[in-house]
Amino acid sequence: MKNKIIILLFIALICTTISLIAIGCSHKCSFSEWKETKAATCTQTGLKERNCICGKKEEQIIEINPSGHNLEEIAAEESKHSNGIKAHNHCTLCNKIFDKTTNNEITNKEDIIAPPTHANSYNEETFFCSACDKFVITNAIQFGKFRNNVNNGERYSGKIVTLDADIDLNNVEWTPINEFYGTFDGENHIIYNLKISSGDRVGLFGDQWEITAEIKNLTLDIVNINGGEYVGGVLARTAYTKLTNVHVKNANIKATHYAGGVLGYGYTSLNGCTAENVEITCIPNATDNGYDNGDKVGGIVGCLFSGSIENCSAINITLTGYRDVGGIVGMLSNGEGAVSAKNNSATNINICIDQVTNHYGTKDTNAGGIIGRNIGAVIENNIEKDINLKYHLNNDN
Repeated sequence: MKNKIIILLFIALICTTISLIAIGCSHKCSFSEWKETKAATCTQTGLKERNCICGKKEEQIIEINPSGHNLEEIAAEESKHSNGIKAHNHCTLCNKIFDKTTNNEITNKEDIIAPPTHANSYNEETFFCSACDKFVITNAIQFGKFRNNVNNGERYSGKIVTLDADIDLNNVEWTPINEFYGTFDGENHIIYNLKISSGDRVGLFGDQWEITAEIKNLTLDIVNINGGEYVGGVLARTAYTKLTNVHVKNANIKATHYAGGVLGYGYTSLNGCTAENVEITCIPNATDNGYDNGDKVGGIVGCLFSGSIENCSAINITLTGYRDVGGIVGMLSNGEGAVSAKNNSATNINICIDQVTNHYGTKDTNAGGIIGRNIGAVIENNIEKDINLKYHLNNDN
């Protein structure tokens, strides 16, 4: 009986195997519907596939879809004095632009330009806007014209001159602005790539002696100045022109006397000004009797003879000078009136007193993280951190 059961099971197994072989040999794939695995875009083909229960898979390329854009909305940007743009859509894949409402392609980019809102009030030649009652500078060409106007005698006395855009001076040799009598308001814009190769009383602004004016809300970024006496990134020399919320970044300044990241020399007030990543080297210059100067070097101001410096900061500053060298101000003196330094901070200041290069006698070094030399100044609430002082001295008298 047992043997009969085994024989019957064997026969059944053989029959089943034969049936499966017959089915496999005659199988015709029955594929599922096509499924998109990669969408076609306006620049790239896509891909779709279908599968059979037996595991077989077929793939097929989907041709480029001219309407398969990846659109981003570009918001309208209005400007008072220069062209703005209208709201539109932009394809991040093919860079085409489209009408925001109809999605029709815009082939003429001038169709998305929005004219200035003060177009009827603004004179591009004189850059005066009657609606604003200000002189408004929108580009480097106008900024150069403004400088030339001032230097040729148009002082803008009592007037407000503003920036309406960042300005790139492109390292073209700059002639400083001298004797400006108004208010220059950068409106927190940036002037890039200031270059001056020689001269005394040099900076973005040069000589503002005994001129009551103000320069404010401005940043200079990337400054290269190789000057002589009275050198500052924003202003070389002044009596009475105030500096408020002005900043200098990434500057390399060389001078012989009175050198600062923001101001070289002054009787004035500075408030909320900063210097960051600034290197200043002040070397004594030849005189009839040998050498002199090389002193009064500061991260913010070289020398302040009266007035005040408040709420200013200097960060990552490297200074080299003969004497009177400070992270904020090289020398403060009450020689021409009361002077003070309050609520300033200096961080990561590297000072080298070099009395070997063009040596003209061993002098008091007068070096400090905030102030190098103090003559009668009121000093309050100043903070210094990470101050590194080095001395390279020649002891021959």
